[in-house]
Amino acid sequence: MIKIALIVEGLNSFGGMTKTILTIAKELQKRGIEVNIFAGMCDENKTFEEFKEFNVKTFLKKRLPPVINALYLRYKFSRLTLKGYNGFIIYGFNSIAAGKNNHPNVWWSTNPLDYLYEFKDNMKNFSILKYTKTKNYIKRVFLNIYLKLLRYLDQKDIEGVDKIFAVGSFAKKRLEKAYPKRVVEILYAPTDTNKLRYLSKGKYYLSVA
Repeated sequence: MIKIALIVEGLNSFGGMTKTILTIAKELQKRGIEVNIFAGMCDENKTFEEFKEFNVKTFLKKRLPPVINALYLRYKFSRLTLKGYNGFIIYGFNSIAAGKNNHPNVWWSTNPLDYLYEFKDNMKNFSILKYTKTKNYIKRVFLNIYLKLLRYLDQKDIEGVDKIFAVGSFAKKRLEKAYPKRVVEILYAPTDTNKLRYLSKGKYYLSVA
């Protein structure tokens, strides 16, 4: 039997990427493929109940403080070595550290880490960055060292990723900016068309993403 491991940063939300992970896991299982999920974080009360149908192994149940969380997950994923699998699908940011010990693999990405690569339109969404403007000199110095270290690790970890897929053209541009030496292809998120039906035709349409 074919075995696939899904290596994900977190299963602690009802967001689009979490839904994508669930959809992929269910589809692979439907095709007779054994699926195991390895998650950096997993909170069963804050994600889809269907994940209980799968073998999910996790490092954390709750997120640690931001600075500690990223480095801890990088360390844990970097030491993850799985045997007996035909392939690995990676989701998330810090989870790419698992790539170096698990091949063949693909990273299916929504984005690189925005605050590492200065995508300023999204910088306000990261509370950790408030310390870059603090009047506390020690905190500013510490954060700058931390961001340089994390960016260094990120560039090293991407070397272990065999193939990169972006969920769309916008993500593709950001990934190519963050990792200019890598080829990035587009692979859109799956849609369960069985849950969609045509009602009627009007003058306008609304697309929500």
